Amino acid sequence: MGIPPGIFGDGNLDGYWRKERSDKGGGIFFDTGSHFVDLALWLAGADPESTAAFMETTESSTEKYTSVQAKLSNGAHVSIQSNETLQGTGPAMAMDLTLIGDSGIIHCNGDEAWISKGGQREKIDVQLPDFSAMEAFIATIKGEAPNLSPGPDAIRVVSLTEAVYRSAGENRIVKI
Repeated sequence: MGIPPGIFGDGNLDGYWRKERSDKGGGIFFDTGSHFVDLALWLAGADPESTAAFMETTESSTEKYTSVQAKLSNGAHVSIQSNETLQGTGPAMAMDLTLIGDSGIIHCNGDEAWISKGGQREKIDVQLPDFSAMEAFIATIKGEAPNLSPGPDAIRVVSLTEAVYRSAGENRIVKI
């Protein structure tokens, strides 16, 4: 059954670097979805414990649709959905993140974020820093600013991202 091929256009992305799994170790979820994994773990402030994931591919060797459910060490549950589509001249990524805790729910989709707590839903006004990634990196090296991307955070992201691929490939829940 699967996803109808017409949803994704003709699938002709020959030579597009994000379509070459061998060039980066994974597909579009590895490339782009890892940022939502990072966001979920940062928001929850917890390590991943286990995950159940499903992936579907079409014409290419990389996944077109990924659905992730993960349990974190603090009891929070994470749901991440990603869907790659062809729009115009290239691929576009639709991402959706829901983080469920015992006191509320955070939901992010693209540029918007919402928090639901006690039956109330409120849009979160996201304030982005007024400096580039390079400026932040240089300030960190000079000791003028905290490291916004510490190594242990990257290890947590990679461990959950790898577990997502293992879960989808082996069709089972993977403990981390």
